[in-house]
Amino acid sequence: MARSIADVLKKNRGTAIAIGLVVVVLFRVGFIPLFGGLGYEYALACGLLLSFMFFGKGMAKLSAPGAIIIHFFGGIHEIYFPYVLAHPIMIVAMWAGGMSADFVFAATNAGLVATPSPGSIFAYLAVTPPGQHFGVLLGVATGAVASFVVGSLILRFYPVKESEEEVAMETGTPAPVGVPA
Repeated sequence: MARSIADVLKKNRGTAIAIGLVVVVLFRVGFIPLFGGLGYEYALACGLLLSFMFFGKGMAKLSAPGAIIIHFFGGIHEIYFPYVLAHPIMIVAMWAGGMSADFVFAATNAGLVATPSPGSIFAYLAVTPPGQHFGVLLGVATGAVASFVVGSLILRFYPVKESEEEVAMETGTPAPVGVPA
């Protein structure tokens, strides 16, 4: 027996089912891409890590290139969390990248057909529907540029304070007497 959406909603199945049904119906009639813009943290973190690579100090600057490779190609997004936690104002750069990426995804009607997993850019492109690669890549690039620009400005005006250990490593302080170098 076929039931309508109204019948399902009357059964009080929870808001998740109701929202899911609305999203699927809108997708089926062509109003929205199913997972539009999900996973744009590729762009945000890449821009953030690039700003640390060019304008950061200490270990954050030295470790950022490796973190970019691990994050963007390997799909391990947690790698950028310490950079934001070490300098919490960098969340503003993440917001700027997210808003600009969302704007481009909405303007180009770009989206994904599934959640990208394991999380690398290759998986992201694999679940991009045919004909939407330009919008998806434009959104990723726009988000990366926005988070890079804002993150770079933040690091220029509010630089990360280096710990005494990092300063000692950079200046090459000799080892204490009796300790092999």
